[in-house]
Amino acid sequence: MIAADDAPSGSVTRARRAEHAGQGFEPEIGICRRGIEACDELEYVAHITTGTWNFSVDGRTRDLEPENFDRAAKTLYLIVQRMQEATDVLHSGSLIRVLVHGDRGALFHDVKVTGQSYFAATRQGSREVVDRVDRALEQVVDEAAKECGAPTQNLGSYRTRATRDQWVRSGDGGVPPAEHASRPVPASASLPIPEPARTRCLQALDLADVHFVGVYRDEKLLWRADLFNNPGLEQLFTGVSPEIRRLGYDQVIRQAAMDDRRVSQLLDAVHSDRLTRLVLDVARGAIYIMPFDDGEHVLLGVTLVQSQVQRADEKMTKLHSDLASWFAGSERARNVPA
Repeated sequence: MIAADDAPSGSVTRARRAEHAGQGFEPEIGICRRGIEACDELEYVAHITTGTWNFSVDGRTRDLEPENFDRAAKTLYLIVQRMQEATDVLHSGSLIRVLVHGDRGALFHDVKVTGQSYFAATRQGSREVVDRVDRALEQVVDEAAKECGAPTQNLGSYRTRATRDQWVRSGDGGVPPAEHASRPVPASASLPIPEPARTRCLQALDLADVHFVGVYRDEKLLWRADLFNNPGLEQLFTGVSPEIRRLGYDQVIRQAAMDDRRVSQLLDAVHSDRLTRLVLDVARGAIYIMPFDDGEHVLLGVTLVQSQVQRADEKMTKLHSDLASWFAGSERARNVPA
């Protein structure tokens, strides 16, 4: 059973709560109200405990059906759990933030404390708006964690940006990857990606932020390059080998493909037809999955440093844009000479 409460006088928000959600949730409901009032594009926020919807706050003056977002919140929680299993092999820590960015809206899942998370949605899809909503939700989650006396789970993202020198331990941050790490991976069924695209991917690699770039087609790896064997990153591979990490990203792509139908259902809630960006923000870095318009090829990027999550996101977005013409249509992509 769901109950709606009376909004404070003059409030543009509406709160709805599950029958089990008592007055103990009231401070966090207030935090969510303030978050929506401060960021007009943040349309809906819900609190989830191990998959159970507790309450939500939305902009009541808007034409939306909150029940659709209630279902989406539970669906995204389940997707996050499966993606967590896929990323465990990476030894990069737990998923603390997931962004599902569609062409006309976005959905967000941010961890408050272990077992508790916040879901949010916006029906505007521009990168500028999505970034603004992303930051607004981050502030809500930080304030909610502080309310219950817990430290923030999100150690980087928009909050901090380490200087290049903090992470570039040896040599020039723009040094090209070692040959053994950058050679194309043999692909028996498909052509490797075109030479100009390979060159542009290699240029994106940098010890300071982007540490892995791969191009996949129909879940199969076509080509990849990384800096994992560079001595400057040695301290980031405690307990896991570079090869295990490389294979782990293949597993992440396969899991994303397995959840494609559920992601499409999520995007329906924000009136989007296709996924443009999936961000898996882990305790130690982030993974960026960016499909191309041909519906077959996918760009994957990785940073291993949490404080560089936003910088790497911007670089991967630029790289995706630069490569888009090579994968504008499946026929063209197949027939461009390597």
